[in-house]
Amino acid sequence: MEQWTQATHDALISILAMPAEKMGNKAPKFKRSVKDFWASSAPTATTTLYIDDAEHNAAIEALRKRLAEAVPSVQALPATVNVPSTQLTADNGSSSPTIKTMDDPIPRRPTYSQFSDEDVSIMKFQLAHCGYDEDTGTIVIPEINDEMKLLFSLSSVRKRNEHFDNVITGHAETSDESTDFLMRVIDPPALDNAARAFYINALFPTTPMVDMEGPKDKFRVYMIGPDSPASRSAREAARDQRTIEELCGEEGTNLSKVSTSITINHAILSQQPFLSTLSNRCGLIEATVAVDTADWDAKTNPSLFRFLRALALVLTEHKTRTFFKHCPHAEKAKIFGWLLQMIDSFECQVNHISQISKHVLFALSGETARIKVDYLKRAEHHKHEVLDKLMRIVQNTDTVPNCSLNTAMEAKAVANANKRKTPDADAHPKVTPDKRLKKNDADISGVFIYPAGTNMPTVTEANPAHRLCTPHIRKGLACTREGRCPCIHEKDPMKWSIPTLKAWMELVDAHKQLSWDPSVNVEQLKARIASAAPASTADNSLLRTSIVSAVRPTVPPPAPPVASAKVRENLHKARSRLRGIKCAPGKDRAKVRDQTPNPSPKNPSQATGKPRSNHISSKRLMSTAKTASLTPGQPDAKRQRTAAPIKRSSVRPKVESDKTLKHLHAFNSKYLGISDYDSKEAALGEAFYNLLSLGYDESTQVGHWKGDVPRRTALLRTSFGQPDLSHSFIQTPCLETCATHLLRSGFMAPADLLSFMSTHTLLGHLAASLVAFSDYDFRWIREYNLDWSTQTSIDPSRQCALTAALLHFNLDVSMLMRYLGNNYTGAHRDVQGTIKTLETYDIPTELIEKYRRVMLVGCPNHCMAETSRDNALLYFRHRNGPTIAKKLKQVQKNMNKEDKNNFVIPLPHWLARFIPNLFFTPQHMLEVKGKNDRQIFDGSKRYCQHSIPLNLMTSTRYGTEDECLFGSVRERIYSRLYNLRVTYPHDDIILHANDVKSCFRQLKLHPDIMGAFSYIIADQLFLSCGLPFGTDFSPQQWEPIRQILELLAERLFNDKSLVVKHKKYLDQMVFDTKLGRYKKQFVQARGDANNTGVRTGGVDNNTPHMFYVDDDVYSEVFDRERIMQAAAASIEAIFILLGESDLDRRQDPISFDKMIEMSVSYLNKVLGHIINTRQMTVGVPDAFLAQTLESLRTTWGPHRKEFTVLEAAELAGKLNHIAITAPWLKYLMGQVYQSLASALKLNEVTERRTSKSFRLALQALKNTRHLGPSDPKRTFYQGEVSRAVFRSKARHFINGSLRKELRLIARALSDPSIPKASPIAHLVHKVDLAWARTDSSLRAAGGYCPNLHFWWYIEWPQAIRLRTLLHLKNNNSKQLISINVLEYAALLVTFLLAHRCILNGDAGSDDPHPHILVEGDNTASESWVKRGAKHSAGGRALGRLHASLMLNNPVHFKVAHIATDKNVVADKISRIDSESQLCFEIPKIQQAHPELAGCRRCHLSSTQVSLLMEVLLQAECNDPIAVSRQLLTAPEKTTS
Repeated sequence: MEQWTQATHDALISILAMPAEKMGNKAPKFKRSVKDFWASSAPTATTTLYIDDAEHNAAIEALRKRLAEAVPSVQALPATVNVPSTQLTADNGSSSPTIKTMDDPIPRRPTYSQFSDEDVSIMKFQLAHCGYDEDTGTIVIPEINDEMKLLFSLSSVRKRNEHFDNVITGHAETSDESTDFLMRVIDPPALDNAARAFYINALFPTTPMVDMEGPKDKFRVYMIGPDSPASRSAREAARDQRTIEELCGEEGTNLSKVSTSITINHAILSQQPFLSTLSNRCGLIEATVAVDTADWDAKTNPSLFRFLRALALVLTEHKTRTFFKHCPHAEKAKIFGWLLQMIDSFECQVNHISQISKHVLFALSGETARIKVDYLKRAEHHKHEVLDKLMRIVQNTDTVPNCSLNTAMEAKAVANANKRKTPDADAHPKVTPDKRLKKNDADISGVFIYPAGTNMPTVTEANPAHRLCTPHIRKGLACTREGRCPCIHEKDPMKWSIPTLKAWMELVDAHKQLSWDPSVNVEQLKARIASAAPASTADNSLLRTSIVSAVRPTVPPPAPPVASAKVRENLHKARSRLRGIKCAPGKDRAKVRDQTPNPSPKNPSQATGKPRSNHISSKRLMSTAKTASLTPGQPDAKRQRTAAPIKRSSVRPKVESDKTLKHLHAFNSKYLGISDYDSKEAALGEAFYNLLSLGYDESTQVGHWKGDVPRRTALLRTSFGQPDLSHSFIQTPCLETCATHLLRSGFMAPADLLSFMSTHTLLGHLAASLVAFSDYDFRWIREYNLDWSTQTSIDPSRQCALTAALLHFNLDVSMLMRYLGNNYTGAHRDVQGTIKTLETYDIPTELIEKYRRVMLVGCPNHCMAETSRDNALLYFRHRNGPTIAKKLKQVQKNMNKEDKNNFVIPLPHWLARFIPNLFFTPQHMLEVKGKNDRQIFDGSKRYCQHSIPLNLMTSTRYGTEDECLFGSVRERIYSRLYNLRVTYPHDDIILHANDVKSCFRQLKLHPDIMGAFSYIIADQLFLSCGLPFGTDFSPQQWEPIRQILELLAERLFNDKSLVVKHKKYLDQMVFDTKLGRYKKQFVQARGDANNTGVRTGGVDNNTPHMFYVDDDVYSEVFDRERIMQAAAASIEAIFILLGESDLDRRQDPISFDKMIEMSVSYLNKVLGHIINTRQMTVGVPDAFLAQTLESLRTTWGPHRKEFTVLEAAELAGKLNHIAITAPWLKYLMGQVYQSLASALKLNEVTERRTSKSFRLALQALKNTRHLGPSDPKRTFYQGEVSRAVFRSKARHFINGSLRKELRLIARALSDPSIPKASPIAHLVHKVDLAWARTDSSLRAAGGYCPNLHFWWYIEWPQAIRLRTLLHLKNNNSKQLISINVLEYAALLVTFLLAHRCILNGDAGSDDPHPHILVEGDNTASESWVKRGAKHSAGGRALGRLHASLMLNNPVHFKVAHIATDKNVVADKISRIDSESQLCFEIPKIQQAHPELAGCRRCHLSSTQVSLLMEVLLQAECNDPIAVSRQLLTAPEKTTS
């Protein structure tokens, strides 16, 4: 017997603590599976221990003491307790020991409660099915069924099996309730009751894995699989036969045995078997634990049951079933494989607490609060993530994650395919079991001598090839699996493989109770193992020696050692096995060579050894890559037998044909002595290996052309883009991004190199490219492309040279950009000379420093970013938007333009996987009617909550970039035009613009981050050198250049020599022939304190330039000389900052085509609007107005009954654009906004009801409330919810109010008498002609205007007072007139009265467009004046009245807020209750406030009062066009 040691003590502890999933990996029998089901009753082990009875009690006591020390003190209990003691024995037919109980009082510390073996079993079972309450964060232990309590009290294993079978049988009918999800989709399979009880190990390989919760050592998956019909029928027939035999009185030993095994269904990775598995799991839990069937999500239900139910319900949704119906089989298998692994991970976390002894004691003592629930929390979080991920996969918004199960299945499939192609050298020939038993002459009864009553030992369960086939060798039966069995069938150990033989030798030596059969010659076995070791060692060492001698030719190769005859014989066998030939020792080697396929090429011209050029054909290149394992050797052609070949491993590529592997055959012949070889082919392989092994620093030789290529240190010192602490981008390194360094390291032997390249499809291509381009002279790529202007497509030769340069720099894109220089980095610009020029024109120092940083350091100002490999591959796989493929020809034409201007670096797209520190941003084509399509760099696209786009990696959101100020350019243009008209009231004023071509591309990215701005289109990878259009920092980087251009162009105006310098451009400018010939009176502008004209001291100021991003807009009086000076100054400023014109090498930084196309005229389209300097108006283009009217007639015509949110949003956008220059329109759009808001709410309700993904997104959004507003996860869900609501296909009815409003808008826009343009005077900041103040109460309203000398008062009629808060408490009756509506009405009355006073000449001003400022103390009404009311019906009605006041009204009405305590006069007037009190109160107010002195009361006409009251009472204003004529023409009455 084995002595009890610390090792056996620890082994016993590990056995007892072992969870169920670790207990064996064979398809279980019914008897064993039930024991596995409760791990506490019969733990199993992979190694059987044999312990003396005398030492057993002491061992158990030591074990209990160790367990006791591991558990903290709970409560004081009696000093002794009856604790069961166990004795390990071995039963025949059982693979694990059983436990026998005896009562033995053992002294204990008084810290634990008394518990029996039955209690321990029950508690372990309960903890294995525990639940978790997320709300309270506590553990919930469900009740165990009475049948299961009885189960644990049974001592006999047979009785337990029978009882458990009865439990399952009795639960068959009720279990259907738990599988309702299955019955709604498919017919439930006919399942045997025992099938629900089997935990079936899937037998997938054990591999390292990483799941959502982090790394785990091993992967296991337990399933309850559906039983096969054949096994079920056979089992039922056997049961019937056994029943008949029992009834006939047959003895128990002679009864027929019922097969309790289940045929495992490995097709679990499809929908129906997967749902069947979930059904079985749910039914099993429901049969053993009390489940609340009324509420499946009840907290008292087990966590695993809730997770499986939720997963099953998701899989049975109509949307999910539709997805799987059209999903490819391979993709479907990946999804279900991932789900199996997630279920396994979830179960591991849930069952984790039951594996800790102290948790059992806590549960028994009732202190469940002390049980740690960390793993249960992780399990719940894990469940939510899995369900969210599955919904996104079904919605095609996410991809299937990589998991170990799928990886293992793929590896298993590949291994099986390779095994079918090339059987292993140690594999036995496929013969029937009977023939295998009889093929040996010697009768070997057994390989081992075993102790009595024990089972056959196992070396390792991880590798089936090391296990003995039990039925075949132990019992002498025929193996039922025949050739499919992976275990050992050969009885002669001399024919076993060396690893198998060594493993068994170690096992027998380590266990004294094991011994070999007397017929086995143990000494021969040891000699065979000893003889194999030196041959393998010599093989590896001598082969590596030959490699080193070839790579370092200066060192003479050592002479090969003389091998013994036995070693030579073994080497010959190994070589023969490598060639697939079975040779007996001593066989004629000449005959062996005759059997070897001829390695010489079929085409004799391929072996002529012609000199090789720089350009290697791709076919030869790939052939060379496939045979990259050729080991260079001695230069002479004499055959040398240096060493035996390395034994072929499973990862080494198999020889498939002789046609493509002639280099390999030549290498094997020359260096391994297998057969004749072709010296030229072997030399070619040697050259390939040498060239591949040359590193970056070793490739430069004296006099070689690579000596002219700058080294890394020199490139880092160039003036542009030097490394700093503000620019860095890193992608998590991986094998692919390190492949270049591994291939060029020179440390891998040829066999290792070939094995390495076989792991990836493109690695061979990469290695071949490294060799092919190793001597490619790419220096010409730095030269300017003098044919750039005629380039129509990307030149393959340039792309080839760029690839060679990138490979030279070990795929470092930053070094490539620095090396290229010239247009790629803006090296043609004299930055230091430009800075001196800017200093002479007094440009602010702050702007100069920003210019220096942009031009010499690179953009952006700060960017320290990193991304994971998974995130980069996510964007790599999704590629671009659908518009790119739709308009691929147009995109390729655009990319040719980018390439010829050196804005991008084109490379083959297959390099994307190997280039380190890259990120891939999707591209999109922006389609706008009437404009050219623009390619967008979509830096904000997100595919899931974990995806991080480029714009979330930058530092812009932290305020590292400049603020953009070009938003004020539009107002500055209008102010310039107005001041020109003030100074030149009778002269034409012109508008013109210049355009910077590709302004963002003119600025360059810092080389260390340019890899982050790459993208793939078609089969090409593009590295951006210039700023892309779509990042969140491009406008900010252009801002200092824009500001300097404005200042510099204005200060260059006086340099008249520039007109001569740029005469060839200026002569092409087109002047409008109508300039200077206008006979009518121009619309005048009146100067004031804010608008003094364009002269200083009687001299015209220099022409200012307003750059709106890249558009330089300037206006001037019609004077050709001044216009030419202004245009020349603009051209010169751009040339100074962005480089002089050099059309032989690059395009000009100015778009002269646009400058010539835009004529110098009084009427021009600028920034999307038409500006007329004669009428001094700004309006929308006629084409845009006609397009809007067409949309109102078609999409929103009388025949349309419904609309979508997208259609409503498009219409609102168009009308808003028109309202910029026709401000009256925004007061007619209230119902449009109201309908759009209502449609959005209805869309949300619809999505909530019909889309589970939308509900999950909403729930996830609620769960992120504690996160910041800019948190990536929160912003993602906000975007998902918003897009789902906005893009919903739900249709909504066009109600009567919306239809009336649309007809009114269409009539107003098509009426030629209503202006669609706004006076420029209304868009500039002018001094107000007059100011007024107003206020309203619930009884009356009033106001005054000291400048126009009037005050007014209106008593609200009783009909209005009854509908205010004086009589109504709320708006339940929908009749309330709010104070906001009355305040709005008071503002309109003041505006109307001021308008009449100005027209009557009371203001004493001839300004054709005066400004009136009205102040009020109600913020809501002021907001309605500025933007229009959208929700209030009364506010929308008054808005229409407001619009009627603005039609053809030259007076500009402005509103401002005043505090209530400062609006005293208007407040006192509005609080006069009635007209009868007016005569008493007004004199008091006038006496108290002198500003009312000289003011007269002004009355509205009866028509105006009637219209106002009608609007207030009915909340309607049906025809603002007709009302406009009544309001603006009806006379008012004044009273002194």
